[in-house]
Amino acid sequence: MVNLAKDRPVSSSEKDPILGTLSMITDGDKEATEGSYVEMGPGVQWVTIDLGKSHAIHAIAIWHYHGQARVYHDIVVQFCDDPDFIEDVCTVFNNDQDNSAGQGAGEDLGYWESFEGKVIEAGGQKARFVRLFSNGSTSDDQNH
Repeated sequence: MVNLAKDRPVSSSEKDPILGTLSMITDGDKEATEGSYVEMGPGVQWVTIDLGKSHAIHAIAIWHYHGQARVYHDIVVQFCDDPDFIEDVCTVFNNDQDNSAGQGAGEDLGYWESFEGKVIEAGGQKARFVRLFSNGSTSDDQNH
């Protein structure tokens, strides 16, 4: 298994996170220590990872917060070759039941995320960009 996102550039709906830096999102650090995560403000937030070129993506592993199990709201994971996510967007996971993230209502179930994170199957979908949405959690309204 190859981590295609390792040290790749990241852009976000929030240019200046509350804690951490955007580069930490793809640094490969999965430790549950203070200072090992990025925190963004409340409301719907997204991050986009540029993989540099189109790749076949078979799975994506995500971690929001390591220190405590919680359910994150409105998780949407999308792949695309268009950096603006306008054309040919492929949604591989969406648990946003009420479309509050504006990406369409999803049918995937919410889940408790722990230090183990979550692996989402992607079926070899080809894409250069990966975008992930969230909208707070059962713990607070911040996004990690």
